[in-house]
Amino acid sequence: VEARDLFAQSLELARELGDVGNMANHAMNLGVVLFHIGEHAGAAQHYEAAIRLARRAGRVAADLQARENLAHLHLYFGMYETARGELEPLIVEASARGQQFVAAQAAHILGDLLARTGEVEKALIQYDDAVARYTKLGQPRELAELNLDAASALLDRGGPVDASAAAARLATARELIDREGIEDLRLRVELQIARARLANGDSEGAVAALKDVVERARRDRDREVEWMALYALSLAQEQAGTAFGSRRNAQHSMEVLEEIALRLPREYRESFWHDPRRRAVRERAQQSELSALETSAG
Repeated sequence: VEARDLFAQSLELARELGDVGNMANHAMNLGVVLFHIGEHAGAAQHYEAAIRLARRAGRVAADLQARENLAHLHLYFGMYETARGELEPLIVEASARGQQFVAAQAAHILGDLLARTGEVEKALIQYDDAVARYTKLGQPRELAELNLDAASALLDRGGPVDASAAAARLATARELIDREGIEDLRLRVELQIARARLANGDSEGAVAALKDVVERARRDRDREVEWMALYALSLAQEQAGTAFGSRRNAQHSMEVLEEIALRLPREYRESFWHDPRRRAVRERAQQSELSALETSAG
């Protein structure tokens, strides 16, 4: 909240001074803060404003970065074709203009998009392209996050060797997190490690680890990690034979997602559910509700 207020004040001051270039930067920074605190409508408005302002001021770097942020937001909204149409030319343009960090970020997000649309092999190729870009730039935090996303895509697919491949990615991510002290990614790596334990058949270990992740996510008010951990916990409890807990946490995961969706602009609420991970939560919650009704009727 403090960061939001600071950037809002900086934007207003730049506006009063007629400083279009700094208005672009502050609008973009405010958009980033709004996205991270869950005010997605405001984030979209400020990213779009930043693009317009950056072009007026001739700020190429700010224009490209704001476009990358907006594409990432469109991915979050489930607007996959829109995001793809933004990311593919952005990678080319950012590379040509020497904005290699933006190009690497766009390549990373395109990998996430491919994973969401079920093109996991293509996503892994795209992730490896982003790995090469981030490595060349010396960006350990981005490399850690990228390996987390690749591991998540493998675990979502759940093929015969995907858990082992995910474990290798997670080992790399955790090593980077430990070495560089990247504490804001700590909870995400613990979530994915717990999911990998479940994929390898350790349901009891996964249940204990996921309960801890849920508790910490609630304490940190990290709703994204919370719903993912609750869903994974539901699966782990089912595998461990705890039917009631599994049904309850399936419902809790759905409730968190519904709360997130209600804060979105109305025009994005339908596309939000295009994400296959969110659809899986909804379907499981519905199945759990039916099971509960059948049990009570019996």
